[in-house]
Amino acid sequence: SAFTQVLIEDSSCVPLPEALAGHFPGAANGRGERKAMLKVDAMLDVKHWVLRRLAVNPYSKNDQSQAGVAVESVDPGTLLIRDLGYFTCASLLDVDAKGAFFLTRLKYGVGLCDTDGRAVRLEELLKEGHVLDRRFLMGKMRLPVRLVAIPLPREAADERRRKAAKDRDRRLNHSADYIHRLGWTILVTNVGQDVWTTAEVAVAYGYRWFVETLFKTWKSHFNLDGQPCRTK
Repeated sequence: SAFTQVLIEDSSCVPLPEALAGHFPGAANGRGERKAMLKVDAMLDVKHWVLRRLAVNPYSKNDQSQAGVAVESVDPGTLLIRDLGYFTCASLLDVDAKGAFFLTRLKYGVGLCDTDGRAVRLEELLKEGHVLDRRFLMGKMRLPVRLVAIPLPREAADERRRKAAKDRDRRLNHSADYIHRLGWTILVTNVGQDVWTTAEVAVAYGYRWFVETLFKTWKSHFNLDGQPCRTK
């Protein structure tokens, strides 16, 4: 009730006939052949159950490239919930400047300062089994945010760390700090404690799965994923 709209943005990929690779280039395989694939970017208003934005792009256009464009659909009083793929400090600053609100996971590597402008190491503040709910200045733009870190159950944290250890892309070179953070769900928002408790921040982020259900519906019932391609 604190927001005029609650927008959830996400994207989904759809394979296309290979003849369309020139228009909708996908990822290349081991032989350097590029398949055809498009990306559907949707912004669902779960408060009114309508689509506020729908864009079709090539697979090669990543979610971050849409982060700023999508802000045009955000009005004052709107809450925008997005996954990590859309994370850019510039787009979050634009949302805040419009008198709107955001909720997203924190991207690893983005700097944090305390409210006096002193750099802080988040890893030193994350204590096992303890929730963190504090205000920081985020990124080079020093965007004021509320950071909420909620510890995961030990089994879930261990599973995350096992997957990170098996990561085939050695260029990522996961640091000890990164591995430590995997024990928490770390969210940033500009919604104050007068609107959400710490627990409600996590509940609100869970609503992001509504748009995943929307994509599954399109693919299952509208045959969106059933176009002829190399495997069909």
